[in-house]
Amino acid sequence: MNKHMAKGILYKITALCFAIFLLNGCASNATKEIEVVEDDATKVQRMEKNANQLFDNQAYEEALIEYVNIINIDPQHEVAYMNIGRIHEYLKKYALAEVAYKQVIEINPENTHAREGLGISMLRQGNHAEAKRILEDLIKYHPDRWRAHNSLGVIYDLEKNHSKAIGSFTKASAINRHNPEILNNLGYSYYLSGDWEKAKKYFLQAIHVDREYKRAWSNLGLLYARNSEYKQSMTAFTNVMETHEAWNQVGYLSMISGDYEASEAQLKKAILTAPYYYEDAHHNLTRLEILKGTM
Repeated sequence: MNKHMAKGILYKITALCFAIFLLNGCASNATKEIEVVEDDATKVQRMEKNANQLFDNQAYEEALIEYVNIINIDPQHEVAYMNIGRIHEYLKKYALAEVAYKQVIEINPENTHAREGLGISMLRQGNHAEAKRILEDLIKYHPDRWRAHNSLGVIYDLEKNHSKAIGSFTKASAINRHNPEILNNLGYSYYLSGDWEKAKKYFLQAIHVDREYKRAWSNLGLLYARNSEYKQSMTAFTNVMETHEAWNQVGYLSMISGDYEASEAQLKKAILTAPYYYEDAHHNLTRLEILKGTM
């Protein structure tokens, strides 16, 4: 091969490499251009999918940021506002949940989930009258909303209308049969109405559904103590608190029931079993001595 042929081949290889380099650069630029010109609808769809996955995985703070980013692009995005309300409700930031649910209703007045969430957020903030109005209006046309019935039951109990509360909790339970919160609320409503046997039945049902449901254990312990079944009360309370705390709780309940002898023994056990100076038990024991001195 002479020098002229070698130079010709080298020139062709160099030119080919340069052409490939240009093509790769163009392809890369084209890809970048596609990313840059992604339309808002496609971008929102992608962001919503990511936000929903974060929401489902209970990564609420990260999901919240993504939903806010969606609203910055689409201020009328109903689902983003709805899930922002749910996140704030889960985080117990009820005033913020209220704002989000109201925005959903402004976008879509027929959104029953938002109306229900708004009523519950009002209840959690202590605005019982407005919560009652919203939730009673909702169940007139949508009687399948168990959370609305459950929340109304709480309101009726606060109003000391226990028979109406029991009715609401019963409706909620018919819709969502194995919910420990409803069963516990139904039991507590029966407790307040004086039907302790039915109260016990529903507390035990709630525990059967979820043995980690602390409210039902606490209410069962309360019921046993008020019925002077102190051993059973201790068993219930020790499922949700330390032994010395349970003795103090039982001692306090027996004291307010007038069983001073049992209360003194229980409060002393609370002090003896506590790994530190147990101020609450000492305070209750002092209170008991005052009560005994006035007999």
